[in-house]
Amino acid sequence: MLGGSPTSIASFRAISSLSPKCLPDGDAILPCMELAEAISKAELILDQERIRPSVEYREVSINWPALSQEVRRMMGPTTPPSTGNPILNLSTQRKTHPRRVNEDPNLYKFTSANFDYLVLIFSQVREGDREAFIAHILERVKLGDSALCDQGSYVFPTFGNKVSELPLVAEFAIRTGYADQLFKVVAPATIISKSLALLLIQIEDTLAFNFNLFTDEQLQGLPYYLVGLLQRAEGKMRNSTASGATASRIVQSIEGIRQECERARYLYLTGALRELPNLEIDQDKKKIESYLSALGFDPLMQKALDEAESEYRSDASGFELKNALTHLRTFYEQLHFQVGHLLSDRAGRTRDTKCGQVLTTLRVLNFFTEKEEKFAAALYGLLSDEGVHALTAKREYARLMRNMVIEYGVMFLKMMAEKGIKIGP
Repeated sequence: MLGGSPTSIASFRAISSLSPKCLPDGDAILPCMELAEAISKAELILDQERIRPSVEYREVSINWPALSQEVRRMMGPTTPPSTGNPILNLSTQRKTHPRRVNEDPNLYKFTSANFDYLVLIFSQVREGDREAFIAHILERVKLGDSALCDQGSYVFPTFGNKVSELPLVAEFAIRTGYADQLFKVVAPATIISKSLALLLIQIEDTLAFNFNLFTDEQLQGLPYYLVGLLQRAEGKMRNSTASGATASRIVQSIEGIRQECERARYLYLTGALRELPNLEIDQDKKKIESYLSALGFDPLMQKALDEAESEYRSDASGFELKNALTHLRTFYEQLHFQVGHLLSDRAGRTRDTKCGQVLTTLRVLNFFTEKEEKFAAALYGLLSDEGVHALTAKREYARLMRNMVIEYGVMFLKMMAEKGIKIGP
């Protein structure tokens, strides 16, 4: 089930009608969607996001007690037993300026039903049309104040009792690799609006929780992009009207973003991401999360990955690293079983019960090439040797297997999307 707030019936119908025109390519079917159709569907989703926002960050630390938001708000500063490091709850963190950048970007997960829907549409847009698709979505930043009154059911971000779709626009651009295009659209903004303020507040959130989504170069450049907007907002601050309050909030956010960028660059420099072998690996792990939701996989698949990450820590013992490999192996098996069983059912074949058999079936049914089958089988063998048969695991081996499974998962799921294969609705 997709995360985030419930969507409207209109949005649901729009997504359920995503049966794209298909182009034959040998034995595979490549889905495609005309740019105009993709834009039309994206517009409907974003219009609904403006009314009922779905963007949200959640704590995902496995060992943190499952407390309600109200209880956490009453508790204030909390120490999750998984890390032993002081951590503030979400509400408390968002009251501080500048925002504190969390050194571990795996403590928080971004969720949004409408984000997942946009990713599904985006995956069906032709490669040559994607720049235009993103550019059209970013045009909303230029539309002035499109914020609507909060209906009382949303928590963050809100400003002046208003909500907007622009926080989702920002997250979508950043998480699909178009952060630079987002910066270039925000920088020349001349209308000091609540919508723009909400977009900047969301970027503060993204930097605080998932700063590793940005490259060091982007972290260095973002404050410079915003200098002109900062000056224009400062010029409006003398106004005692509502526009003056909005300008003040924008100035506060830009200054917060500047300091967050400095802190994030420092964390990169000092190796705070030493458990993430490189930025691309962590970005690809987040792509897997989006693919799993968009393609209808069992939600337990994501939980298996989260469990593996919780065991893969700098102070993890050999037994804990072995547990991480076991969860990775489970994820790897289910990735193939769920697709293999679906294709077998369609072809009228008996379902396989062993992973090796499923890999062969995927080749026979033209999902895999022979070389891809051999690679997948070899990787599974390595995971089994170290994740099941060995008593403990070495850190170097655990790191290698983690990285390979993540990169393989992205490749496999992208192949599914390109072939028009979905596990569920």
